[in-house]
Amino acid sequence: MVRRMRIGFAVLVALVGNSAAPAQRVQFPTRLPASTPVQVAQRTAIDRNVEAISDPEPEPDRELSTTPQFTTGYPPLTVEAPEVFLTEPCAPTCTTAPCYVEPAPIEHRWQLYGDFLWIQPRGIETTYAVPFDGPIAQGATPVPIGPAGVVDSEWTPAFRVGGAWMPVSPTRIGVAYTRFESNVTDAFGVNPPDVIRALVLHPGTDAADADFLDAGAAYGIDFELIDAEYRSIFFRNRDYTIDYLVGARYSKLQQDFVGTFSNATTVEHLDTRIAFDGVGLRLGMEGERRAKHLRGLLLYGRASASLLAGKFRAHYAQNDNIQGIVAQTNWHSERVVPLLEMELGIGWTGPAEHLRVSAGYMFNAWYNTVQTGEFIQAVRTADFVDLGDTLTFDGLVGRVELRF
Repeated sequence: MVRRMRIGFAVLVALVGNSAAPAQRVQFPTRLPASTPVQVAQRTAIDRNVEAISDPEPEPDRELSTTPQFTTGYPPLTVEAPEVFLTEPCAPTCTTAPCYVEPAPIEHRWQLYGDFLWIQPRGIETTYAVPFDGPIAQGATPVPIGPAGVVDSEWTPAFRVGGAWMPVSPTRIGVAYTRFESNVTDAFGVNPPDVIRALVLHPGTDAADADFLDAGAAYGIDFELIDAEYRSIFFRNRDYTIDYLVGARYSKLQQDFVGTFSNATTVEHLDTRIAFDGVGLRLGMEGERRAKHLRGLLLYGRASASLLAGKFRAHYAQNDNIQGIVAQTNWHSERVVPLLEMELGIGWTGPAEHLRVSAGYMFNAWYNTVQTGEFIQAVRTADFVDLGDTLTFDGLVGRVELRF
C-alpha cells in the first residue's frame, strides 16, 4: 500500500513539472522584436536629443542640463556641451561665445627696401656776375643791361637703401644710407663795348674792377646720411599702426663753387669749398592707415628730428693767370645742426605683405648751416659774425620694399 502511494506521488510530480515548463518559456522569452510603440518611443527620444543639441538656449524657468533624461524605458542619451574659454583678448568686454579675437598682425623677420628720390635744394642760389652797359667811365654808375648770372638748384635724382631685422617681436633694428649729389652750371658773355663785372671776387684785388667779356660758374651740393635705429610699436589695431624709433645718425654736407671770368688778357678764377661732418641722435614716428574696403591700400606718414654736432670748414681761394693766388682764407665753426624730416604718401601691399610699393612727398630742413653765398660775402666784407641759414630739400619719393 505504501509502495503504491509513493509511485502515484512521483507520477503526479512529473506531470506537474512537464505542464509548467512550456508556460515559462512562452511568458519570459530571451529576445522579442520591438513593437510599434517601442519604436515610436525610440524615435521620439532621438528627436528630442537633436533639438537639445541644436538649440542649447535654456528655457527661462528651467535650467539647461548637460545630461537630459528621457523616460522611454531605454538608457538616456548623454549630450556634452562644448567648453568655452574666455581668455585675455576677450575678457572683460566679451562674455558670450563666440568671442571675436583681433587677428594677429603679419610679422616678418627681415625687411629690405630701396627708395628713388627726385628732390631739389632750396635757397642755395649764388649770383656771381652782372652785365653792364659799357665801357664804364671813371666815377660813373654802372647800368645793368641783362639778367644776372646765377647758379641755382635743379631737380636731381638721389637714392636711399636700407634694411631691418626683427630679433624679438615687435622690435626691429635697422640701418639706412642716403646719397644726394647735385651739380649746376651757368655761363654767359657780352660783346664790347658792354662788359661783365664779377660779384664774388675780393674787392681788394685788381680783378674786382676789371671788365670781363665772359663769365661762368658751377655749383655743387652733396650730402650723405647713415642711420642706425631701434624701432618698436607705439600703437596698433586693425586699421592703424604707429611706430616710434630712436637711433644715431652720421651726416656729411659739402658745397663747392667755382667761378671763372675772362677777357682778352686775363683769366680770373675763384674756388670755394664748405664741408660739414656731424654725428648725433635721431628720434621719430612712423604710422600708416590701412583702407577698410580697398584691399592692400594704405596711407603713411613719417617724421623725425636729429641733432647733429659737428664742424663747418670753409675755404676761399682766388687766383689769375698772371699773379697766381691773389686772395685766400680759411674759416671753421663748431655748431649743432638740427635736421627735421617729414614724408607723406600712399602705398599698396601685396598678399601676406611680402611686397610693398609706395610713393610720397618729402621735406628736409637743415638749420644753422653755412651756405656758399653768405660765406663769399663774409670774405668780401671781412665780417664772419652770425653766419648761419636754413637749407631745405623737397621732392618725390618712391619705395619698393620686400619683407620675408
